[in-house]
Amino acid sequence: MNSPGADLLALLQDVRTLHNEVGRLLSTGEEILRERGWRGASNDSSATAYYSTGLDNPKQWMASEAFRFYRSDDGAPGVLAFVSVLLLPHASDLDKLKLEEPLVTAGWFQYVQIPTITTSVQWHSRWHGYSERTPRADGSWVETLATEIGKTEMDRYRYGFTRVRTFGRPLVQIDSPATLDALVIQPLLEDISRAKS
Repeated sequence: MNSPGADLLALLQDVRTLHNEVGRLLSTGEEILRERGWRGASNDSSATAYYSTGLDNPKQWMASEAFRFYRSDDGAPGVLAFVSVLLLPHASDLDKLKLEEPLVTAGWFQYVQIPTITTSVQWHSRWHGYSERTPRADGSWVETLATEIGKTEMDRYRYGFTRVRTFGRPLVQIDSPATLDALVIQPLLEDISRAKS
């Protein structure tokens, strides 16, 4: 029987392992998308945001999501696609988001002009989590049009997109590159393709 301290250490090692696996999932998704004509939309390999390194905000020491954004100017101009793993709700989101388990989400935003990936856009990787009180995890698509949001919110948050479509799957379902491709990447690219035609 382990001591409480050994159990705590094992838990923390498991969290580190989870982060490594999520990183591998996003890297694999990026390789698959690159082979299909998509490239990372940012100039770096950043995959997390909105975390804290300070003593004043320990709730955000661990990332709540990990994500990557993609674009294909030839195949889908004006589309900003993403793959994201929602690990936890942010502390400020507890009244807006009921996350029952970690999710892999994907989707795309339609823009007249795609913005630079900065903190004003990075949080959009959580969009599926906000689309409904309890986000769908069955692979069904959820769509939001800018006209449904309202001008006040659009202006306040400087959204800039005209349309967003997202879906989610339980993280535990994505257990291999083939599953990632079949359940996340292919549906994402097929939906973007259908929308263009």
